[in-house]
Amino acid sequence: MKDPSIFIQILHGIPTYLQGMQDLETGQSPIVYHEMGDASKAHVVYGLVEDLERHALVVTHSDDQAKKIYGDLSYFLGQKVGYLPAEPTLFYFVEAYSPEISIERLRILRAL
Repeated sequence: MKDPSIFIQILHGIPTYLQGMQDLETGQSPIVYHEMGDASKAHVVYGLVEDLERHALVVTHSDDQAKKIYGDLSYFLGQKVGYLPAEPTLFYFVEAYSPEISIERLRILRAL
């Protein structure tokens, strides 16, 4: 394990974090943490990624939530974080379709 930052040292004092880390190390997944604020979720994901030296996939209930967690994780992990935008919902025919979102989705999926 690398020399932990102050952010990870804080997590090492939380029993539920340590239990989740142990569960992942022994192959028990997925793990679920309840009743956490958005910034806390990113903090825990960052800690697990760094402590276990693994990748993580975070699934949210909405595109807005995904953007918030992406921003928070980008603070901790920088360029190691990707954001998979939602498919655009079109209720009408569009003649001038722009492929930027599809290209970004493919870029992120390829990185996985």
